Formats: sequence, C-alpha cells, structure tokens
Amino acid sequence: MARDRASATPGAADELYLRALAGSVISCGKAAMEVWFSRRGADLSPASLAELRQLLIDAMALLGSGFTIGGTPAPSSSASRSS
Repeated sequence: MARDRASATPGAADELYLRALAGSVISCGKAAMEVWFSRRGADLSPASLAELRQLLIDAMALLGSGFTIGGTPAPSSSASRSS
C-alpha cells in the first residue's frame, strides 16, 4: 500500500512519505513498549505479553485513525486490563 502511494508521487516526496510513515510506525511501537514496561516491568508472563500485544495493536489503530475517533483522542482499550 505504501509503495502504491509512493509511486504516485515523483522524486523527493517518495522518500519523505516513506520515511515519515516508517518513523510513525516505529514511534507507535516504541510508545506501546514504554507504556507496557512502565505497567509491567520485567514481567514476561503470558498475560503481560498479551497486554503488550494489545498495546501495539491499539497504537497502530491510533496511527491508522489519525489519532482520532469521533474527533477526540482514542483511549486505550487495554487500560482496564492492567494489573
């Protein structure tokens, strides 16, 4: 999908688009991992890893929606699952 969009724009815009997209995905992953680590620390239990997975999914969903759902920032669906 990104390649299709990038091929539709010539020259430097291709590189900018791809770098911005990649940077955004990496940053969302990093944010999810930081939240998970602050909640769970060194806990690598199946429940903890399931929470990490959900945080990663939530972060990508936020990116995909432009960080909005109905005009307001989207809350994390995993916030109620932490212990």
